[in-house]
Amino acid sequence: MATLGLIEYQDADPGVRAVYDDIMGTRKTDTVNNFWKAIPHDPATLKRTWEDLKQIMAPGALDPLTKELIYIAVSVRSLDGNSKIYEEGRRLLAQTNWISQDLSQRVAVQLRAS
Repeated sequence: MATLGLIEYQDADPGVRAVYDDIMGTRKTDTVNNFWKAIPHDPATLKRTWEDLKQIMAPGALDPLTKELIYIAVSVRSLDGNSKIYEEGRRLLAQTNWISQDLSQRVAVQLRAS
């Protein structure tokens, strides 16, 4: 299977650099992680993905830090090889009516040590 390399800031075209700049400015960092560097082979997908995630992570019912912590916990949880993490999560969220409950009553994400 062919793979495409990561596109570093200095190698990116101006449109990709603009998205990278927005990512770094929004996240208050001076780097862009590899997730974002892999997408610019299709600049439209990079822009669309960033715009969607920026909107999701914006302040709302949950503050951005809480959203980031949930993102990290779910990402780590998905590393255990469970290909059905998405379906499990949706089922548990629907089952517990996650949206309307206090954060302390929401679904716990269990992390497994390797």
